[in-house]
Amino acid sequence: MPELKTLTEKPLRIVIANAHALFRAGLRRLLENSGAGIEVVGEAGGGRDAIRQVLKLRPHILVLDLVLPELDGLEVLRQLQTIRRVRKVLLVKQIDQDKLAKAAALGVTSVLLKESSAEALLECIRRLPDPNVGPSGVISAGFGTSRLSISPRELREQRFRITKREMEVLEALVEGCINSEIAKRLLISTETVKHHLTNLFNKTGASNRLELVLFATEKGLVHRPHFGIGLTAVAWPAKRSA
Repeated sequence: MPELKTLTEKPLRIVIANAHALFRAGLRRLLENSGAGIEVVGEAGGGRDAIRQVLKLRPHILVLDLVLPELDGLEVLRQLQTIRRVRKVLLVKQIDQDKLAKAAALGVTSVLLKESSAEALLECIRRLPDPNVGPSGVISAGFGTSRLSISPRELREQRFRITKREMEVLEALVEGCINSEIAKRLLISTETVKHHLTNLFNKTGASNRLELVLFATEKGLVHRPHFGIGLTAVAWPAKRSA
Protein backbone atom coordinates (compact mmCIF):
# COMPACT_ATOMS: atom_id res chain seq x y z
CA MET A 1 0.00 0.00 0.00
CA PRO A 2 1.59 3.35 -1.04
CA GLU A 3 2.42 5.94 1.58
CA LEU A 4 0.15 8.96 1.82
CA LYS A 5 1.52 12.43 1.30
CA THR A 6 1.57 14.74 4.28
CA LEU A 7 -0.73 17.74 4.53
CA THR A 8 2.17 20.07 3.70
CA GLU A 9 2.30 18.74 0.14
CA LYS A 10 -0.03 20.00 -2.59
CA PRO A 11 -2.55 19.47 -3.88
CA LEU A 12 -4.54 18.47 -0.81
CA ARG A 13 -6.71 15.52 -1.83
CA ILE A 14 -10.20 15.64 -0.30
CA VAL A 15 -13.21 13.32 -0.30
CA ILE A 16 -16.61 14.86 0.53
CA ALA A 17 -19.28 12.67 2.14
CA ASN A 18 -22.73 14.26 2.26
CA ALA A 19 -26.19 12.98 1.38
CA HIS A 20 -27.09 16.02 -0.74
CA ALA A 21 -25.65 16.27 -4.25
CA LEU A 22 -26.15 20.04 -4.47
CA PHE A 23 -24.29 20.55 -1.19
CA ARG A 24 -21.41 18.38 -2.40
CA ALA A 25 -21.22 20.26 -5.69
CA GLY A 26 -21.21 23.63 -3.94
CA LEU A 27 -18.56 22.53 -1.47
CA ARG A 28 -16.42 21.12 -4.28
CA ARG A 29 -16.52 24.45 -6.13
CA LEU A 30 -15.73 26.36 -2.95
CA LEU A 31 -12.72 24.21 -2.11
CA GLU A 32 -11.29 23.87 -5.61
CA ASN A 33 -11.70 27.59 -6.38
CA SER A 34 -10.23 28.72 -3.07
CA GLY A 35 -6.68 28.98 -4.36
CA ALA A 36 -5.54 26.81 -1.45
CA GLY A 37 -4.23 24.00 -3.64
CA ILE A 38 -7.18 21.66 -2.95
CA GLU A 39 -8.39 18.86 -5.21
CA VAL A 40 -11.68 17.08 -4.49
CA VAL A 41 -10.90 13.55 -5.65
CA GLY A 42 -14.16 11.92 -4.62
CA GLU A 43 -17.75 12.42 -3.48
CA ALA A 44 -19.93 10.04 -1.51
CA GLY A 45 -23.67 10.22 -0.90
CA GLY A 46 -23.79 7.52 1.79
CA GLY A 47 -21.74 6.02 4.59
CA ARG A 48 -20.69 2.82 2.80
CA ASP A 49 -19.62 4.76 -0.27
CA ALA A 50 -17.62 7.15 1.92
CA ILE A 51 -15.65 4.21 3.33
CA ARG A 52 -15.05 2.79 -0.16
CA GLN A 53 -13.87 6.16 -1.47
CA VAL A 54 -11.41 6.66 1.39
CA LEU A 55 -9.99 3.15 1.08
CA LYS A 56 -9.70 3.44 -2.70
CA LEU A 57 -8.56 7.04 -3.13
CA ARG A 58 -6.53 7.52 0.07
CA PRO A 59 -7.24 11.25 0.38
CA HIS A 60 -5.46 13.54 2.83
CA ILE A 61 -8.79 14.73 4.24
CA LEU A 62 -12.33 13.35 4.56
CA VAL A 63 -15.02 16.03 4.98
CA LEU A 64 -17.86 14.09 6.53
CA ASP A 65 -21.48 14.73 7.53
CA LEU A 66 -22.89 13.02 10.62
CA VAL A 67 -26.23 12.28 8.93
CA LEU A 68 -25.75 9.82 6.07
CA PRO A 69 -27.84 6.98 4.61
CA GLU A 70 -26.77 3.36 5.21
CA LEU A 71 -24.12 4.21 7.82
CA ASP A 72 -24.06 7.40 9.85
CA GLY A 73 -20.97 9.54 10.27
CA LEU A 74 -19.94 8.03 13.60
CA GLU A 75 -20.06 4.51 12.16
CA VAL A 76 -18.00 5.67 9.17
CA LEU A 77 -15.46 7.08 11.61
CA ARG A 78 -15.43 3.83 13.58
CA GLN A 79 -14.72 1.76 10.47
CA LEU A 80 -12.01 4.17 9.33
CA GLN A 81 -10.47 4.58 12.78
CA THR A 82 -7.32 2.67 11.85
CA ILE A 83 -6.74 4.84 8.75
CA ARG A 84 -4.89 7.44 10.78
CA ARG A 85 -3.22 9.21 7.89
CA VAL A 86 -6.56 10.51 6.65
CA ARG A 87 -7.62 13.60 8.59
CA LYS A 88 -11.34 13.53 9.37
CA VAL A 89 -13.36 16.76 9.40
CA LEU A 90 -16.99 16.76 10.50
CA LEU A 91 -19.12 19.40 8.80
CA VAL A 92 -22.46 19.26 10.59
CA LYS A 93 -25.73 21.14 11.04
CA GLN A 94 -25.59 20.61 14.80
CA ILE A 95 -23.84 18.32 17.28
CA ASP A 96 -24.22 17.69 20.99
CA GLN A 97 -21.36 17.28 23.44
CA ASP A 98 -21.80 13.51 23.67
CA LYS A 99 -21.45 13.00 19.91
CA LEU A 100 -18.60 15.50 19.84
CA ALA A 101 -16.71 13.47 22.43
CA LYS A 102 -17.44 10.22 20.57
CA ALA A 103 -16.21 11.74 17.31
CA ALA A 104 -13.00 12.87 18.99
CA ALA A 105 -12.44 9.39 20.40
CA LEU A 106 -12.88 7.99 16.88
CA GLY A 107 -10.15 10.19 15.44
CA VAL A 108 -11.93 13.30 14.20
CA THR A 109 -9.51 16.17 13.70
CA SER A 110 -11.98 19.05 13.36
CA VAL A 111 -15.68 19.78 13.68
CA LEU A 112 -17.34 22.74 11.99
CA LEU A 113 -20.96 23.79 11.68
CA LYS A 114 -22.37 24.09 8.15
CA GLU A 115 -23.46 27.67 8.82
CA SER A 116 -19.84 28.70 9.37
CA SER A 117 -18.18 30.87 6.75
CA ALA A 118 -16.12 29.53 3.87
CA GLU A 119 -13.10 31.23 5.44
CA ALA A 120 -13.70 29.29 8.66
CA LEU A 121 -13.71 25.99 6.77
CA LEU A 122 -10.53 26.83 4.87
CA GLU A 123 -8.83 27.96 8.08
CA CYS A 124 -9.94 24.72 9.71
CA ILE A 125 -8.33 22.74 6.88
CA ARG A 126 -5.15 24.83 7.02
CA ARG A 127 -4.81 24.13 10.76
CA LEU A 128 -5.01 20.36 10.40
CA PRO A 129 -1.96 18.71 11.94
CA ASP A 130 0.57 16.65 10.01
CA PRO A 131 -0.75 13.07 10.17
CA ASN A 132 2.81 11.84 10.80
CA VAL A 133 2.88 13.78 14.07
CA GLY A 134 -0.32 12.33 15.54
CA PRO A 135 -3.70 13.70 16.66
CA SER A 136 -2.41 16.88 18.25
CA GLY A 137 -4.57 19.39 16.40
CA VAL A 138 -7.40 21.54 17.67
CA ILE A 139 -10.99 20.48 17.16
CA SER A 140 -13.08 23.52 16.31
CA ALA A 141 -16.85 23.87 16.31
CA GLY A 142 -18.49 27.01 14.98
CA PHE A 143 -21.67 28.11 16.73
CA GLY A 144 -23.63 30.88 15.03
CA THR A 145 -21.34 33.82 14.35
CA SER A 146 -18.85 32.71 17.01
CA ARG A 147 -16.44 29.80 17.10
CA LEU A 148 -15.67 27.57 20.02
CA SER A 149 -12.28 25.87 20.02
CA ILE A 150 -12.09 22.67 22.01
CA SER A 151 -8.71 21.12 22.68
CA PRO A 152 -8.17 17.36 22.52
CA ARG A 153 -7.68 17.37 26.30
CA GLU A 154 -11.08 19.02 26.81
CA LEU A 155 -12.68 16.42 24.57
CA ARG A 156 -11.12 13.67 26.64
CA GLU A 157 -12.55 15.38 29.73
CA GLN A 158 -15.97 15.28 28.07
CA ARG A 159 -15.51 11.62 27.20
CA PHE A 160 -15.07 10.74 30.88
CA ARG A 161 -17.64 13.40 31.92
CA ILE A 162 -15.14 15.12 34.20
CA THR A 163 -16.31 18.55 35.35
CA LYS A 164 -14.16 21.67 35.42
CA ARG A 165 -13.92 21.56 39.23
CA GLU A 166 -12.99 17.87 39.19
CA MET A 167 -10.24 18.69 36.70
CA GLU A 168 -8.89 21.34 39.06
CA VAL A 169 -8.82 18.79 41.88
CA LEU A 170 -7.17 16.25 39.57
CA GLU A 171 -4.48 18.70 38.47
CA ALA A 172 -3.67 19.54 42.09
CA LEU A 173 -3.52 15.84 42.94
CA VAL A 174 -1.03 15.21 40.14
CA GLU A 175 1.16 17.97 41.58
CA GLY A 176 1.23 16.05 44.86
CA CYS A 177 -1.19 18.15 46.90
CA ILE A 178 -2.99 16.62 49.87
CA ASN A 179 -6.69 17.26 50.49
CA SER A 180 -6.14 20.27 52.75
CA GLU A 181 -3.85 21.88 50.19
CA ILE A 182 -6.33 21.28 47.41
CA ALA A 183 -9.10 22.79 49.55
CA LYS A 184 -6.99 25.86 50.26
CA ARG A 185 -6.05 26.33 46.62
CA LEU A 186 -9.63 26.01 45.35
CA LEU A 187 -11.28 27.78 48.30
CA ILE A 188 -13.47 24.79 49.11
CA SER A 189 -13.80 22.48 52.11
CA THR A 190 -11.86 19.23 52.51
CA GLU A 191 -15.19 17.39 52.48
CA THR A 192 -15.91 18.88 49.06
CA VAL A 193 -12.46 17.76 47.88
CA LYS A 194 -13.27 14.22 49.05
CA HIS A 195 -16.57 14.38 47.19
CA HIS A 196 -14.81 15.37 43.94
CA LEU A 197 -12.21 12.63 44.40
CA THR A 198 -14.93 10.04 44.92
CA ASN A 199 -16.55 11.17 41.65
CA LEU A 200 -13.19 10.89 39.88
CA PHE A 201 -12.67 7.36 41.22
CA ASN A 202 -16.10 6.37 39.93
CA LYS A 203 -15.62 7.97 36.49
CA THR A 204 -12.13 6.61 35.84
CA GLY A 205 -12.31 3.26 37.59
CA ALA A 206 -9.20 4.08 39.62
CA SER A 207 -9.01 2.33 43.01
CA ASN A 208 -6.57 4.71 44.70
CA ARG A 209 -4.94 8.10 44.31
CA LEU A 210 -1.85 6.81 42.53
CA GLU A 211 -3.95 4.96 39.95
CA LEU A 212 -5.96 8.13 39.45
CA VAL A 213 -2.79 10.15 38.81
CA LEU A 214 -1.46 7.55 36.39
CA PHE A 215 -4.82 7.41 34.59
CA ALA A 216 -4.87 11.19 34.21
CA THR A 217 -1.37 11.36 32.73
CA GLU A 218 -1.70 8.31 30.50
CA LYS A 219 -5.01 9.55 29.04
CA GLY A 220 -3.60 13.03 28.48
CA LEU A 221 -6.02 14.72 30.87
CA VAL A 222 -3.10 16.49 32.54
CA HIS A 223 0.51 17.03 31.59
CA ARG A 224 3.06 14.74 33.18
CA PRO A 225 4.92 16.58 35.94
CA HIS A 226 8.46 17.58 35.01
CA PHE A 227 9.83 15.90 38.13
CA GLY A 228 7.62 12.83 38.26
CA ILE A 229 4.42 12.25 40.17
CA GLY A 230 4.18 14.14 43.42
CA LEU A 231 5.58 12.20 46.38
CA THR A 232 2.44 12.79 48.39
CA ALA A 233 0.29 11.19 45.69
CA VAL A 234 2.63 8.19 45.46
CA ALA A 235 2.93 7.70 49.21
CA TRP A 236 -0.80 8.05 49.88
CA PRO A 237 -2.38 4.82 51.13
CA ALA A 238 -3.51 2.60 48.28
CA LYS A 239 -7.19 2.79 48.99
CA ARG A 240 -10.19 4.16 47.20
CA SER A 241 -11.43 6.40 50.02
CA ALA A 242 -10.87 10.09 49.32
